[in-house]
This record gives sequence, C-alpha cells and structure tokens, in this order.
Amino acid sequence: MRLRDEIGVGIGAILATQLLVAMLAIMLLNRMGPAIERIMRENVYSAEAVEAMLAEVASTSSATPTPRFEAALGRALENITEAEEQAPLEVISSQREAAFSGDARARTALVEALRHLGEVNRASMHRADTEAKQLAIAGAWATALLGGFAVWLGLVAYRRLRVRLELPLIAIGDAAGRVRAGEARARAMVEDAPAELRQIAADLNAIVDAGTQRAAGDDAPERDGREAEVRRALGWMLDEATDALCIEDEAGRQVVVARRGLSPSIDGPTTRQVVPGTSLTLVRATRPEV
Repeated sequence: MRLRDEIGVGIGAILATQLLVAMLAIMLLNRMGPAIERIMRENVYSAEAVEAMLAEVASTSSATPTPRFEAALGRALENITEAEEQAPLEVISSQREAAFSGDARARTALVEALRHLGEVNRASMHRADTEAKQLAIAGAWATALLGGFAVWLGLVAYRRLRVRLELPLIAIGDAAGRVRAGEARARAMVEDAPAELRQIAADLNAIVDAGTQRAAGDDAPERDGREAEVRRALGWMLDEATDALCIEDEAGRQVVVARRGLSPSIDGPTTRQVVPGTSLTLVRATRPEV
C-alpha cells in the first residue's frame, strides 16, 4: 500500500469514529430534551392542577365550585395522558357541586379522587424518569464504547505507522549516516514499508554502489600496476637475491618483507638496488669484508 493511502486510511478511521461519537452525543441530547418536556407536559401540569383543586377545597367556604377550581379541573381534563386518570376525573366532575355545597360524603370522595389523580401522575413521572435515566445510561455506555474503540483504533494506527513509516525512516537515516561517515558497504535494509520508502532505500543503495564502483574504477589501473610490480619484484628476489631483506616503494615504505619480524628501520649496513622493470627497490644486507 502506498504511503498516502496508509495515512489516509488510519486518519480517516479515527475521524470517522470521532464523528460517530459526536453524532451519538447529539442524538442522546435530542432524545433527552423531549423526554423532559414530556414529563412537564403530561404530568407536571396535571399535578399542579390537582394541587390547585385541593387548595380550593381546603381553603374556600363557597357553596359552589370556585373559578380557580373550575380552571384547574379544565386543565386536568385537557391534559389526560394516562388511562388511569379518567376514573378519578369523572368522580371529581360529578362530586364537585355536592362537595362544595357541604355534602361530607361527596367531599370525601372528591378528596380521594384528587389524591388518586395525583398518585397516577406521580407514578407516570417516575416511569418517565426511569426511561430517561435508562436512555442516558445506554447513551453513556455507547459513547464510552465508541470512545474506547477510538482509542484502540488510534493505538493500532500509531503502531502501524511506527512499523511502516517511523522504523523504515530510522533505517534509511542510519544508513545515510554510515555512508557519510565513510562506510562504503552501508546498506539501507527496508522491507515492511510503503512503496515510496522502499524506492528511497533502493535509490540510496544504488547511489552508494555507484560511488563505490567509481572509486574502485579510478584506482584500478594503478592498483593492478602496483600488484604486477610487486609480483615481478618477488620473482626477481627469489631468483637473484636470496640475501634480500625487503622491497621498498618510492616513498621508502616496505611493501614486501623477506624476513619475519624485520623492523621498518633496518639497522646495519645495507645496499639498495632497483628491481629491473619496476619502480621498487630491493634492500640487501651488506656482508662485512674479511
């Protein structure tokens, strides 16, 4: 896979996961808002109407239902959201006249119906609250799972980029540093890497190989000529000069030593003779005269 594709896939997967987390959070908030609004609309309004009617029953001495009582009853009748509300509202509607006129039994039935209506709305609010909490918990777990998946995906992407990108770049940089330091045999060994990095490593190796070949080609004639001279000098020494100590080049360096352990600074009298056909010099030990 190409480097651009690998980076695009890794970053794209992480961004897609983050987008899913954001969308889930938005969806959760959109679901929570209507749930709270439904609790207010369906139950709180009815509970407030029950409280208003109880307050009028307890505080007024009127022989007929007060306008506040009628208004609260009208709100409760218009906001029937539970089937259980129908029965107590019928009792309240039928007993309110008698209850306000002083009938004790009607008053007791009215108060009991109002209490029942309040319990129905409180139970409905409790169920709605439980549903909202369950929705929030489910959303929190889903967000946590997606967040954990995003973290895992990020670690996987980092590990892959490290193996496929960072380590090959380190290998190429190390090889370039060794070449700069003069190591002609340095090679950039890159295997598990994108095509671009493998091509860079191959180009670097080709440049090093070409440089090595040019260096070898420049001094090849000189090296071959010196080897031929050394071989000719060795042959002449073995045939003609068995008393030779060593063979020296033009700079006086010993290129061939005939005796093991011979020091570069030869002590004692010597004679020097140019080896025929070469630029080398044969060094012989001078025998003392008798």
